Amino acid sequence: MTDTRWPVPPAVQPVLAALAAAGHDSYLVGGAVRDIVLGRLPHDLDVATSARPEEVKRLFDHTIDTGIRHGTVAVGTKDGWIEVTTFRSDGPYLDGRRPQYVVFEGCLESDLARRDFTMNAMALTMNGELLDPFGGLRDLQRGRLACVGDPQRRFREDGLRLMRALRFAVTYDLDLAPSTQTALWQVCDAIRPVAKERIGQELLRLLEGPWHRRIDLLATCPLWQAIGGPLAVLSTAIEAVGKRLRKARVDAVPPTGLAALALWYAMVDDGPEHVYQAALKFALGRRHALWLRAAATLMQRLLRDPNQAWSVEELFAADPEVARAAARACAWLFADTPDVVRGAWRAIEEQPLWSLADLAVSGRELQALGAEGREIGRLLQDLSQAVLAREVANEREVLLARADRELARLRAERGISHEL
Repeated sequence: MTDTRWPVPPAVQPVLAALAAAGHDSYLVGGAVRDIVLGRLPHDLDVATSARPEEVKRLFDHTIDTGIRHGTVAVGTKDGWIEVTTFRSDGPYLDGRRPQYVVFEGCLESDLARRDFTMNAMALTMNGELLDPFGGLRDLQRGRLACVGDPQRRFREDGLRLMRALRFAVTYDLDLAPSTQTALWQVCDAIRPVAKERIGQELLRLLEGPWHRRIDLLATCPLWQAIGGPLAVLSTAIEAVGKRLRKARVDAVPPTGLAALALWYAMVDDGPEHVYQAALKFALGRRHALWLRAAATLMQRLLRDPNQAWSVEELFAADPEVARAAARACAWLFADTPDVVRGAWRAIEEQPLWSLADLAVSGRELQALGAEGREIGRLLQDLSQAVLAREVANEREVLLARADRELARLRAERGISHEL
């Protein structure tokens, strides 16, 4: 226990107080404690207690059996739901994801001993005193991510912890403790039983952090090959990003989330198709899969020939969100040559038209001019090209006047009178 008192979120205090009044030990545990220690806003508020699940249910009016088999009951408060779990130790992990059974324990340390990383194995009392039997605070102060106990055992128990190790290293800008990194390298095959959906969720959460600071770790980690499939190329892709970053000496905030994933895949030859397949396989959804493929394709063009101008047709065919993400990602990667790729970024930001729906005139208005059938489509195409080329403003009267002249020219070519 340290001498420092840490702020306990008001939302959890009534739950801790009610358990204490009934004679039970109880503590705030998990990621909320880690974030409080780091000065961050805590989110998921989890309580560990000596009370058994049935006792927790008797104490509180509103409860849900969210994980009763493993000792977890959700308690409803005016500030939301708080999960309360009985102190426990885990039985054997036969499926590489969850313990076959749990054993309820009488002390906090047994509960903390089963957790993944030391920074997640701390607890706060109702008075804000920190209990830290495995040195989580010390590891955070050293900028280090370390497993609780034997790292190989921790990773073998739950293969998702391998992805979580990478995510935490990125999110909190931590170095892996030597024994933890060695174990990750040695037992990365433990990822194989993990559901692809869970891997995809962890990957996206990783990409929301400052991943560029841990580029060497991500590029050299053998986990991508162990997962296989469309993620197997990521070592090559991330290393290519790293080489470019070292040349550009980038200091700006990198693209995150889906844009970062598209950038990674844009660095390999068949990246657009790889990222499309990855999105489907890891349950990111078909819409995101199409978005990623389009963004990676646009990025590849800029990355391979940044001096080539963007054509009107390509810009007009691109989804605005995709085009902007591609340009921003490449502008970030080419920070040392701002006049090249950033020029494309500016062109996209100044794009006056993204689809026919943005055109100031409609097909019905062209029909009122006397246009028929295919003439309407041809006029809409001509008007959109003229607006994109900055030949005319995207204004109704200006476009109708141009359409009237163009319709007359088309009719004259075919020897048809334009008069109604």
